Amino acid sequence: MVSLDGELAKAAPGEWRTVKVKLACFRKDGEDLTQVTAPVSIAAAARLGLSVSELRLAPNQNDAVCP
Repeated sequence: MVSLDGELAKAAPGEWRTVKVKLACFRKDGEDLTQVTAPVSIAAAARLGLSVSELRLAPNQNDAVCP
């Protein structure tokens, strides 16, 4: 699991954000990518308003991060 808490906290309500996460970030915590059963899962401990426009796998363009 990769937490986007820090990225979400930086965004003002209503502000558009683009977040690019390196696939290697999932491996750093020992995640077994062969066990992935869903391409995306979003969970929150508290109320969260979130709109998602696009999710995709793309080559790293040197601006992806490990949040």
